[in-house]
Amino acid sequence: MAGVDSSEELAIPSAVSSDKLQRSDDSQLEPGDGVATTTRNLSEVVDDASDALEETKEPDLKELSHDMFAKAAIYLRGDLAATADDYKLLEKMNIATSKKYSQMKDFGVDIHRALSDLNEK
Repeated sequence: MAGVDSSEELAIPSAVSSDKLQRSDDSQLEPGDGVATTTRNLSEVVDDASDALEETKEPDLKELSHDMFAKAAIYLRGDLAATADDYKLLEKMNIATSKKYSQMKDFGVDIHRALSDLNEK
């Protein structure tokens, strides 16, 4: 805080039970009308604010990166499992198609023999 003397005394309300706040000419709150005040040094206020800030800090970068990589690994495993399942299905379809074409070939060979036999008679 530029231009503020750290030894400056601040009047901070510690409890308010009324909507009216009375101020004297020296800009400090006065006890009365449901307002209780405490006089605190500016450095105490800054210390309290920095303590509150430290308590509300986000998780550290190491924890966040570990969490991110764990979730990315889960996603990739799922994606690769789906791809592997697709390839297994494709393999089964290729085997079924191969069998069907083999049956069709055998059927065609049988028809050719039958026609050859008819032509010879």
